[in-house]
Amino acid sequence: MYLENRFMKVVLLYLQKYSQIKIHINQNGKITKTETELNSTWILNRNLRKILNKIQQIETKKAIVITLKK
Repeated sequence: MYLENRFMKVVLLYLQKYSQIKIHINQNGKITKTETELNSTWILNRNLRKILNKIQQIETKKAIVITLKK
């Protein structure tokens, strides 16, 4: 639960600045790419990826993309 709270705090901070966030996760649970939307343009965000990978890995058996909106 503690890790989930830290994960959400980081995501909520980014959602204050950007309207949407895309998080790409591979089969091993590692976040491979993060993108933020600003003025209807998706921008690669390496800093967010590094921060989220330090916090936790998500258990999944498939590669997934999560899109979060404000």
